Parts: sequence; C-alpha cells; structure tokens
Amino acid sequence: MKRFFLAALLFGAMVFSVAAAGPVVTVVNNTGYTIYYLFFSESADEMWGEDVLDEEVLVDGDSFQITLPSAGTWDFGAEDEDGDSYAQYNQNIKRNTTITFTLDDLE
Repeated sequence: MKRFFLAALLFGAMVFSVAAAGPVVTVVNNTGYTIYYLFFSESADEMWGEDVLDEEVLVDGDSFQITLPSAGTWDFGAEDEDGDSYAQYNQNIKRNTTITFTLDDLE
C-alpha cells in the first residue's frame, strides 16, 4: 500500500510540474537585421528582464522559443546589430503564441 501511495504521489508531482510550465512563445525576426538581444517582462514591470539570447543571435528569418513563467500580459523587446530597439507591448499570452518583430516595431 505504501508503494502505491508513493507512486501516486510521484506521478501527481510530475503531472503538476508539466502543467505548471507557462506558455511557449516563438519569437520570429523579420526585421531585416540580426537581433543580438531579446528581452521580455510582465507588462506591469518597469524594467526588462535579462537577455534570453545569452551568447546566441537571432538572424533575420529565424525564430527563438521562450517559455514564460505563466500566462498573462507580457512585453517583448529586442535590439539589433545597429543598436536599434524593437518592442511589442501588452501582449496577452494565454497559450503558445508567435511574436514577430518587423520594422513596424522599431522604437
């Protein structure tokens, strides 16, 4: 009986950890430039989070996936090879979504 309870408890923990993962956002670069920095933050935050590309770059036409901590309203920002900034604000993310940066998002 104890083994069954332990197995059920472990299975429940695994299911909860999978369910607790937030939505996946695919960021597409259609700016015509290479993106060197990619940020996101909750819309209520005043500051961007850390660069999620780290040592990578996002070449024009490529995509990058981010797993958000939770569904909600998020802002996404990027900076290209020339130092130009792009942003999309107040994106209501409920499930897996694609965010595409274009020259229209230039700040």
